[in-house]
Amino acid sequence: KIRGFRIEPGEIEACLMAHPQVRDAVVLATGEGSDKRLVAYVQAEAEEPLASTLRAQVAARLPEYMVPNAFVRLDAWPLTPNGKLDRRALPAPDDAALAHQAYEAPQGELETTLAVIWAELLGVERVGRHDSFFALGGHSLLAMRLISRVRTALGVDLAIRTLFEAPTLAGLAHHFVKRDGSQENSFSVLLPLKPTGSRPVIFCIHPGFGLSWSYMGLSNYLHPDQPLYGLQARGFDGTSPLASTLDEMVSDYLGQMRRVQPQGPYCLLGWSFGGIVAHSMAVRLEHQGEKVTLLALLDSTPFAGKAFKEKENQLDQAMVRDVLAYHYGNELVSAMDEHLLEKTEEIAKNNGRIVRDYSPSQYGGDVLLFRATVAEAEDETLVSPDAWNPYVCGNIEVCNVHCSHGAMLKLEPMAIIGPILARKLNELENQ
Repeated sequence: KIRGFRIEPGEIEACLMAHPQVRDAVVLATGEGSDKRLVAYVQAEAEEPLASTLRAQVAARLPEYMVPNAFVRLDAWPLTPNGKLDRRALPAPDDAALAHQAYEAPQGELETTLAVIWAELLGVERVGRHDSFFALGGHSLLAMRLISRVRTALGVDLAIRTLFEAPTLAGLAHHFVKRDGSQENSFSVLLPLKPTGSRPVIFCIHPGFGLSWSYMGLSNYLHPDQPLYGLQARGFDGTSPLASTLDEMVSDYLGQMRRVQPQGPYCLLGWSFGGIVAHSMAVRLEHQGEKVTLLALLDSTPFAGKAFKEKENQLDQAMVRDVLAYHYGNELVSAMDEHLLEKTEEIAKNNGRIVRDYSPSQYGGDVLLFRATVAEAEDETLVSPDAWNPYVCGNIEVCNVHCSHGAMLKLEPMAIIGPILARKLNELENQ
C-alpha cells in the first residue's frame, strides 16, 4: 500500500508493456512511510520524452495513485547468477528518470504558499502547479486540515466544494484570485466531487447526517473519465424546507440528478440511510422507464427504522460534534457555528423520522452490497444480505469489508471498496 491505496504492480506493468516502445517492465515500491513511491523500470529504446510519454500512457488507463513517480529506462535487466532479475541491482532513479516534464513549479506567492502547505499535509517532497490534492493522497480529513491551514496562513475561507471543483494547485490559486466562492456552496444539495468526465455519473447519496463529503476519496480509485457527484440534504442553509417524506426526498434528488445527467443509464451509491434513498431512487427510475446500471449499497438495511429511532433519542449537538469530528476532523467542527450545528441536528433527526414511516418497494435490477463485518457495539446486529431479498429481483453481490458501519468510508475500507467499484464500473462500460 502507498498512502493507504492498495497497489497492484502487475496492472501497471501490463499497462506499460502495452506501449509499443516498451519490451518489458517492472514496477517497485521504494522508500518507507510517507516517502514510499512507485518506480517503473522499463526496457525500451532511448528517447528524450519517454518518461512523459509513459506517464501519460498509465494516467489515461489507471487511477492517479497507480501512476509511477519515476520511469527508469534500461537496455537490459541486471541478472543474478541464476539468470533471474536482480531487483537489488536496479539503479535508483536519477533526475532524468523523473517525469518532471509534467511538473511545473508554482508561480507567484499564492501558489508557492499553497504548495508548502500541501507538501507538509500530504508528506510529499514537492507539489507542481498541475498536481491534484486528491491524486497526491488527499482525503476528507486532510481536506479539513487544509481548510484550517489556508485560513491561518492566507486569511481566506476555503469552501470544501471549491476544492472538489478546483483540486489542482493552480486551479485553487485562481479561485482565490477570483474570490467568487462561498462556504455555503459546500452544503448545497448537488455537490460536484469530480464533475469532469464522459462516463455516466455516479451519484452518491448522503448518510443520516446529510453530508456527502466522505465520498470524495472514491475518485482516487475510479477511471479518470468517471464523474462523481454527491447529493446532500436540504436545510443546511436554514431556509430550504426539510423533506416531509422519503418519497419527497427521492423526487427532489431525481430532479437535482437530471440537472447533470438528463437521461440514463444511471449509477447510484448510498451509505447507510443513503442506501435506502438510493434504492428508492432506482425503483422510481425503473418505473419511469429509465435504466439503472449500478445500485451500490454501503452497509444499508431496509429495516432501519428501529435503529434510527434509538439513535434519534440519543441525538444532540454533542453527538453531532463527535460524529462530524470523527469523519472530518475537529477543523470542520471548529469552523461550524452553533446555527449550522443546530441545522445538522435537525436534518439528522428528520432523516430518522422519514425513514421510520417508509416501506421499500421492489427493484428489478442487481445490487452491489458492501457489508461491514465488525459490530460497533456488543448489541449491534450486522446487516444481513438476506434482508434485501424481498426488495431486489436481481442478483445481490455481497462484498464483506472488515470494518464497522461508521468506518465504511475511512481510508482502509475505502481502499477495498474503491477498486471493487472501479472494476464493476469498467465491466459495465465495456458491456
